[in-house]
Amino acid sequence: MTVKKGTQSLPDGTTIRYEIHGSEHSSTVPIVLINGWTSTKEDFQPLTTELAKKRTVLVYDRRGIGESRLANRKDDEEEPDHTLDLEANDVLDLLKALGGQFLKVNILGWSMGGHILQALMLLPEAKPQKEGIEIKGIHVQKAILASTMPKVPKGDLKQSDLQHFLSQAGTNPKWKDELTEFLMSYQYDENWMKQSENKSTFEERVKVSLTTRRPQSIIGSQMLAIQGRDTREELHKISESLPVLIIHGKLDRMVKYSESDYFTKSIKSAKRLDMQPKTDQFGHFWFDYFGKEFWANKIEDYLQNGHSSAKAKL
Repeated sequence: MTVKKGTQSLPDGTTIRYEIHGSEHSSTVPIVLINGWTSTKEDFQPLTTELAKKRTVLVYDRRGIGESRLANRKDDEEEPDHTLDLEANDVLDLLKALGGQFLKVNILGWSMGGHILQALMLLPEAKPQKEGIEIKGIHVQKAILASTMPKVPKGDLKQSDLQHFLSQAGTNPKWKDELTEFLMSYQYDENWMKQSENKSTFEERVKVSLTTRRPQSIIGSQMLAIQGRDTREELHKISESLPVLIIHGKLDRMVKYSESDYFTKSIKSAKRLDMQPKTDQFGHFWFDYFGKEFWANKIEDYLQNGHSSAKAKL
């Protein structure tokens, strides 16, 4: 499988590091993966590789995190003008720069990435097409909102718990490791965490999180962007010409399942993924449940055939 890596400069000087997987599938409409709060492109594995067996996949580090860099800012500097619209336009600018196959895409947004995808679908330049929408020269054919929210989400994580770890930054040399492991535990349900067969997956997720660049300043800026946008009163404006698939587990501890009800009620073209033969009992790190093949097949069926295919048993 071909993997191409590159760096793209955006109009404001930000440099975006990206990877293109499965470029040999040049006749397919690519899928773009937008990751969540604190996340980097590595967090989408092994789903990225599995999806790329049948179509081209674009995954990237969002502004200021991972291998991407902000212009003229140090790692300890926040970005006060960080907004969801800014990140939505980053996606469009990256796609325009890549050109060719990437002028027509499908987009999956996970967690904060789904919040960014909502902002993108709601940009005033979005125009309905026969299938999908066109925004600033980019045709978005289908969208997937995964474990996401339209506002600051309800969840099990408490601010006081975070403060407990942050207060130890100057005295406990292992505070970052402990905080990372604590936060990672909220990506899964408690029963999943107890299963011995999941131990290696959890440990690998923690390792990746600790060994990839995730500046606290950028994490703070991302949270301010989430806090600065509530799309609930706008969701009805998303064009009915754009199919929207909802993936959300009832065991999600970071973003409560009820957050996804706003999408099914307000987005005319939104439908939940039929989980047969599995169930809706999964957590925030959804593709660590049921196996990568299950999710890749469900997503591929939807991208090929729309909502009717997403209901088919596998």
